[in-house]
Amino acid sequence: MHDHYLKLLPAVLLAFCVAAQADDGHREAEQGVEALSAPLREALSTEMVALQNGLMTVMPAFVAGRWDEVAGIGRQMHDSYIMKQSLSAAQVEELHQAMPASFLELDARFHYLAGMLQHAAEAKKPELVGFYLGRLAETCVTCHALHARGKFPAYAEPAAPDGHDH
Repeated sequence: MHDHYLKLLPAVLLAFCVAAQADDGHREAEQGVEALSAPLREALSTEMVALQNGLMTVMPAFVAGRWDEVAGIGRQMHDSYIMKQSLSAAQVEELHQAMPASFLELDARFHYLAGMLQHAAEAKKPELVGFYLGRLAETCVTCHALHARGKFPAYAEPAAPDGHDH
C-alpha cells in the first residue's frame, strides 16, 4: 500500500510546478471573484471551505481503509458544486459573466473527480482512490495559482531556486 501513496507525490509536485510557472496573463481572473455580488461570493466561499474540509478529512479515512467514509466525502464534495446550488438564474448568469471559462472548467473538473473518488472508494480500489485524490489536489493548486493569487500569494511569486536539481 505504501507504493500507492508514493504514486501521489509526482502528481502533487507536478501541480506545484505548473502553479509556479503560471504567467501573469491571468491576473484578470483574480478580479472575477471581486466582481461577484456579495451573496454569490459568499456561496463560492462556502463551497471552497466545504471542499477544503472534505480534502482534510478524506486522507485519514483513506489510509484507514474506511471506504464508506471516503465515498461519502467524495459524494459531498461532488454535490457541493456551486452550479448545482440553488442559485437564481440571474446569479448563474452573473457567475458566467464574471468568472473566466477556465475557472468554471476547473470547478467542473474538481467535482467530476470527486464523483470518481466516490466510485473508486465504493469499489474499494485504493490505487484509484489515491489517483483521484492526487488529481483533486492538482486541480485545487492549478485553480488557486491561476484564479486566486490574491488569496494565495505564494502562487504569485516565482519559485525560488533551492539548489536542488530535481
